[in-house]
Amino acid sequence: MSEKCFNTHLLNVNKRNKGEGVSIGIVCNGQPTHVNIDIQESENFCDQSHTLEDTHGLSTEICGIINSQDENNLTGISPKSNLYIAKSLNNKLECNTQTLDAGILWCVIKKCHIVVLCFDHNNIDLSKSIEKAKQLNTVILGYSSKTNDVPDVHLTNRWKVKKDVKTTAINNDFKSLNRPIHHLGITAGIASLIVQEFKKRRKGYKPQDVYQEIYNLQNQKVTL
Repeated sequence: MSEKCFNTHLLNVNKRNKGEGVSIGIVCNGQPTHVNIDIQESENFCDQSHTLEDTHGLSTEICGIINSQDENNLTGISPKSNLYIAKSLNNKLECNTQTLDAGILWCVIKKCHIVVLCFDHNNIDLSKSIEKAKQLNTVILGYSSKTNDVPDVHLTNRWKVKKDVKTTAINNDFKSLNRPIHHLGITAGIASLIVQEFKKRRKGYKPQDVYQEIYNLQNQKVTL
C-alpha cells in the first residue's frame, strides 16, 4: 500500500455530523480524567494495575483527538460520540492475549460500533475476539509498528497525516498531530462520522464499507 495523506482541510469540513449515536470502544491503558473528555463507562481488565485511570497519557491523547468537548477551544473530530474504555494495558503499556480479548469482547457487549486497539500487536493472537466483533459488524481500527499485520483490522501505521494538522487539542496541548499513534485517533474520529452518516441514511453497512470511505477520504475523493 502506498503512503497517503489526509487532506487536512477536510477533517473539520463536516458540520452535520459530530458522532451522535455512535459508540467507540477504546482498548488502551485506562480512563482519561481530563475534564473535556466525556467517558460513558470504563472497565479494568489488567491484573497488573489497581487503578482504572490513565497514568501514562496514551489513552487521554487518543480520546482527546476523538471527542474532547471544549467549545471555547479546539474540539475533537467526533465530540458527540460515546466513549467506552477497556483498560487492557498496564501503566507501562504491557498487555497479553487474555486482557486484550477481554477488552475487545467487553466493547462488543457494550454494542460499540467501532473498537480502537491502541497497542503494538507483537504477535498476539486476537483472532477469536476479532472474529466475534466482525460477526456483529464492528469496525476494528488498530495501530501497529510491527511487520506482521493482524488480519481483518484496519491498521493506520502506514498512513501519514500532514504536519500542519491542528484539528483537535486539549487546551491547545497538541500543536500538531503527526505522530503515528495520533493517526489512530484521527481515523477513529473520522470513522465515527462515517458510521453516523450510514445510520442517518438508514443504510446497512459492513466494516469494509467504512474502511473504503476512509480510503476515499485519504485519497481526497470524498468529503464527509
